[in-house]
Order: sequence, then structure tokens, then C-alpha cells
Amino acid sequence: MRKSSLSIITPVFNEEDIIIDCISETIKNANLYFDKVEYIIVNDGSTDKSLEIINTNYALNPDFKIINKENEGFGSAVKLGIENSTNEYIICIPADSPLDKDTCHTFFSSNIDFADIIISYRKERKGYTRSMLLNSKIYHFLISWLFSIKLKDYNWIHLYKRDIFNSIEINSKGLFMLSEVLVKANKLGFKIEEVEVDQKMRLTGIATVSKPSAIINTLKEMISFYIFR
Repeated sequence: MRKSSLSIITPVFNEEDIIIDCISETIKNANLYFDKVEYIIVNDGSTDKSLEIINTNYALNPDFKIINKENEGFGSAVKLGIENSTNEYIICIPADSPLDKDTCHTFFSSNIDFADIIISYRKERKGYTRSMLLNSKIYHFLISWLFSIKLKDYNWIHLYKRDIFNSIEINSKGLFMLSEVLVKANKLGFKIEEVEVDQKMRLTGIATVSKPSAIINTLKEMISFYIFR
């Protein structure tokens, strides 16, 4: 059954090699399930040719919104995308993980009408080194323990009903943003459903989650949120 409308948000930071493939595949598959799809690309201060490529291919397309900003982090880019979204549902798609046919079916054939947020958890964390897997386990343990929430994966693709952002304010500028929304939504009693998906192997670049600076900033935001929530 087709749904009404979807806003897709993709934060972009130096993704010149993969951004076109991500958008093309995501749009093609999302259009199978929604009558109206808008695509919001937030260029988070890329220093490569990402913005040039995006403007060349999508600037004149009325279904696209292109937002260019200074580099502040994943969370600030997604927040800006949400603020500029207009459709009933919102999904954030990383540039290295396009919304393929199987993932679309998993999300949009699930209990989309009965949940406020649908979050995906990965069958396997493809491309993760041992240190990345350890960092992920520690992070998930800390989120569950500190905030009394039990989910299988806090940092992957989430589908939101747009209305929840009338009640939830996003403060995180980094990767902690996804967990912040889930913790706040859970506390307010919004219904969260989980679905299992396959993760594609990243073909180029370095995953942000593996960067020491991202790990440190995420921990800082998590601690600050715990203290001042």
C-alpha cells in the first residue's frame, strides 16, 4: 500500500565518489512506496567536489532542496534537514548507505502506520574493524545503561513521523543526535519499532564513526546530555 509523502535527508561531507549513486538508488526505491518524495541534501562543509556535483545534477529539480552550510557535524546537518522538511515521514540516509530495494521493503512494509519511529538494526556490521566493533558495543552499552532504554542499534537508519519533532528538540551536533532523539522519544512515550536490515559495505572513504575526533565528541555530547537533560 502506497503512503502519502516522504522527506529524505542525506548529510554530505566529502562524498564526491558516491553521492550520485546514493541519491539515484534511494529515490528510485522510495518512489515505489510514496506518492510524494522530496530529497533534502545538506552539504556539511565539504571540501571536495561534492557540492559542485550536487548542484550540477539536482539544482534545477523541484523535488530537491540543496542546503549548504559550514561543517558542524552530522547532527546539525540532519537537524537542518528536518527543519526544512515538509512531508509526513522523514528518513535520514547516509551517503554510503543508499536505500536499496530490500531495505525499502523492510521499512515501508512494516508497522509504519502504528509506530512513531522505526529504527533499523544491522544483521552484520560490514567493514567494521575489531576496534570499531568494540567501540560500538561500549557505546550501545552506555546508552542503554545511562538512559534506561533497550534497543538493538542506536546509530543506523531511522524513519520518523514528522510530528514527533513538534515535541522533541535536537541539541546534539554530532553522531549522538540519533540516540538523543530516541531517548527523548522513549521518555515521552512515542512508539518505537525495530526492523532488521542488511548493511552495505562502504566502498570509498572513511566511516565517520571510526575517527577518534568523532568518538571523543560523541562521548562529550552523551555525558553533557546525561548531566543536563
